[in-house]
Amino acid sequence: MKWYTDITEFNLKGKKLYLSPIIDGCGRDTVAYNISRHPNLKQVMSMSNDAFKTNQALNGLIFHTDRGWQY
Repeated sequence: MKWYTDITEFNLKGKKLYLSPIIDGCGRDTVAYNISRHPNLKQVMSMSNDAFKTNQALNGLIFHTDRGWQY
């Protein structure tokens, strides 16, 4: 099982927002996501905690990031 994550910046009505999803590498489903005004560890932890709460069988999970400063 592989999960992929990154943070994407976008503008909505002139304001910057940051989307942080976890995507399942097998089915391309969104496992969890978070939208925040700031890209930081709090955003990543919130998204990760949501993913781990709803997915219990995680033996062998590979959690791939771009190793950005938020992670």
